[in-house]
Amino acid sequence: MVNTGSTSRGKITKEKLLSDFRHLVGIHGIMNTSLDRLSEYSGTAKSSILWHFGSREGLVIELVDSLFLEVEESVKEGLAKGEAPLPCLFEKFTEFFLATPEANGVFFTLILNEPPNSNVRKRVYEMYKNFRKKLSENLNLGKPNSKQSIQKASLLIALFDGLYLQWYLDPKEVPLKDTLLLAQNMLLEYYKLEDFPKKQNLQTNKNRSKKNRVGSK
Repeated sequence: MVNTGSTSRGKITKEKLLSDFRHLVGIHGIMNTSLDRLSEYSGTAKSSILWHFGSREGLVIELVDSLFLEVEESVKEGLAKGEAPLPCLFEKFTEFFLATPEANGVFFTLILNEPPNSNVRKRVYEMYKNFRKKLSENLNLGKPNSKQSIQKASLLIALFDGLYLQWYLDPKEVPLKDTLLLAQNMLLEYYKLEDFPKKQNLQTNKNRSKKNRVGSK
């Protein structure tokens, strides 16, 4: 049974175990990172790992949660600063992929290798579904949560995942940052959305023009 208590020391230990597990997954892959391997690497007894996470499945679910939350929080911060939704989304995904290239591979591996009825696969399913919903509600993709809007959101996620795979296989031929920027500009043009930097430049020009008029009086 997973421990739900939250002592300061216990929280630090749990966060370290999750960080160590993520590090090992980046080296060995999610399917080849066992609790025994984590125990040996972290210097923590296997029983202690189980006390914190309940099972290996519980540990994997927490890893998946933390990876999704990382992107979500980053996008939220960008939007709170007034960034346009679509450019902000592309920028944060680019940063996430470059900083943790192994992360997206975790989702693909779990989708393809976990049994359909496993809690891990169900969790990944829920996260993708919620992500489509949030994109539908926050981007100009039509009526929020409508069938067409959700489908457009799924195409956007497919774009991220597809470019990630091609970049991961051949980073020289498919440079991630440049390719995602190209994709962003194509979508902005297709959906007739305004690019935030253009709006920002327009406002800057207006302010300069206003100052010039005041200075000439």
